[in-house]
Amino acid sequence: MRIGYRLGVVFGFTLLMFVALLALALAEEFGMHSALAYYDQGVVPSIRAIHTALEGVDTTRRYEVQHLLSNDAAELSGLEG
Repeated sequence: MRIGYRLGVVFGFTLLMFVALLALALAEEFGMHSALAYYDQGVVPSIRAIHTALEGVDTTRRYEVQHLLSNDAAELSGLEG
């Protein structure tokens, strides 16, 4: 076989492999995009809701500790009012 024919075949095979690699990369990118959209729409709002609830619990605990640790009657009335 001539060298030009062999180089053409190898070049064509290289292009074919490049196209296959490009298709695989695009498929993986689409998968990552889908996972990111799921986390953005499903997981993050749930985490925000849990964080808001925990902040409420922490605030309640803080007020309770302030009330239990205060000795002064004026301070107690300020905390209760």
